[in-house]
Amino acid sequence: MILLLRVHEITGEQRFRDAALRALGYVTAAERRPMGAAYWMRENPQKDFSNGLIGPAWIIEALVFAGRALEDSRLTDLAGTLFLLHPFDPSTARWETVNVDGSYAGVDRTFNHQLWFAAAGGLLKSNGLVAERVERFLDALGDNLKVYPNGLIMHPLGGISRLWVRGEIKRFAKRLAKRSNRNAVDPVVNKAIGYHAFNTYAFGLLSKSFPGNGFWSSERFGRLVGFLKDPTYLDGLEVFCCAGGGNGKTLPFNRFGYPYNPPGIEVAFTIQSFGSLFGEEGPRLISEWIGRQLERTYDSQVGLMVRNTDDPATLSARVYEAVRLEDHAVLGGGAR
Repeated sequence: MILLLRVHEITGEQRFRDAALRALGYVTAAERRPMGAAYWMRENPQKDFSNGLIGPAWIIEALVFAGRALEDSRLTDLAGTLFLLHPFDPSTARWETVNVDGSYAGVDRTFNHQLWFAAAGGLLKSNGLVAERVERFLDALGDNLKVYPNGLIMHPLGGISRLWVRGEIKRFAKRLAKRSNRNAVDPVVNKAIGYHAFNTYAFGLLSKSFPGNGFWSSERFGRLVGFLKDPTYLDGLEVFCCAGGGNGKTLPFNRFGYPYNPPGIEVAFTIQSFGSLFGEEGPRLISEWIGRQLERTYDSQVGLMVRNTDDPATLSARVYEAVRLEDHAVLGGGAR
């Protein structure tokens, strides 16, 4: 929906607005919130149906974008209602997951979920209570955001616990037992690398909503953005690990990077958002990163990012993240 509305804005073609309105009708249909609480985001009985905080974060982002594009305050009001539905503890600056039936599922322990929920809330900063909670989240990042010495963001909220690592290793061992190639890298670090730019993209959104927050000038933030320029990051996106996805397809890259989270787009937006940290080479780096993403995943025959992925529906939809990019040349391309 976000992408369709942006394309309509650029082209003025009615067909894109019509398609966006159909998508909006799907999102706002009563069956998406069957019990009038959280959205029903997925059907896997082994997982929560609301998809933690990331599910509602994406819904809120879409509703706010649509509300502004269509000049419909009802959509932004709905986004605010959904945001405030989630309990927030000001002492820890952490939100809880809300189940589809309205019950509470406890604190979402994945850092990027908390971060993206805050970023979605930042889009509603005109709502005083929402803005207050998001700013509290930013002020508490010293406790909730943990990074490795090289600047890589740790995946769990508040850092890695022994229990979390033990669970990850067990899950990885099960996947590994099904494969003949056992030359794999650390799954915990590999996953963190795949999600790193997904986090920095959200920080880019937050910096636009709260440009005066002190976190942007902190040593920790400089380190985590600096990791995007570290060869370890670029290499980590290319490293094959945990390749078996939902359909067991073997992938040539880190499955949490190019095949799922589009770092080519996310790093580009991060550089655009924090240009002073990249200097004169920023525009060239943006073009190179976009080119890397397209070269690895874009299929020109269908016009979608569907190559080298085990989840083509999700990856092709994630191109919507590019709506916030300015015009850039694409270097390195070679997309089929």
